[in-house]
This record gives sequence, structure tokens and C-alpha cells, in this order.
Amino acid sequence: MSESFEKPKVAEAEVIDGLDRLGIEDVSAKALLDIFVLQLQAESDAKGQEGGEVSARASLEADFALASLYAKTQRYRNEAYDALEQLFDQASAHGFDDIVKNCRRVMEELNQSEGE
Repeated sequence: MSESFEKPKVAEAEVIDGLDRLGIEDVSAKALLDIFVLQLQAESDAKGQEGGEVSARASLEADFALASLYAKTQRYRNEAYDALEQLFDQASAHGFDDIVKNCRRVMEELNQSEGE
């Protein structure tokens, strides 16, 4: 008899709250982040099964989702900016203009929020 176990899911807002309140060093906040990353990887794997450009796009979209999550925290905005810079370069190299545009937008938002 085989039982099907559903993998736990976590909402982005829950991860952001955990990171802001507890920090990434906290075991429970890290566990929430790990579950969120696994969700992103599963979505990326499902989209990228065709390989090639589709796989590269799916991987970069997952990276953007994670960088965006960090950008929404209070504690990890510098890390988000660094990740977005790298992602910007990778997306540019692949010609994924929509991801480039999204990276630029979030980077500008981070710059504006620092000036406030």
C-alpha cells in the first residue's frame, strides 16, 4: 500500500516575515526559505523539461522569484540587489528582455527605497 505525501507549501509572505523577524540564521526561518526554494525548483523543473532555452528561462525565472523575495525583506535587500545584478547579466546574455526589464525595475525600486 503506497501512501501519497503532499510536500509542505509555504507562501512568500510567510517566508518574508520569517526572514525579517528571525533572520536566515534561525532554524525555522531557514526551513521556510528552504521549502520556498524547493517550490521554485519544482516549478522550474516542470517548465524546463523541454530543455534548451525553455530550461534556461525557467531557471532564470526561479532565480528572479527568489531575488524578488529577498528584495521584499527589510534585512536582505543588499543580497537581493547583488543577485539581481547577476541575473540581469545572465538574462541579457540569453536575450530574455522581459526578465532584464523586471530585474531593472526591482533594482530601481531598491535604489529608491534606500534613498528614503
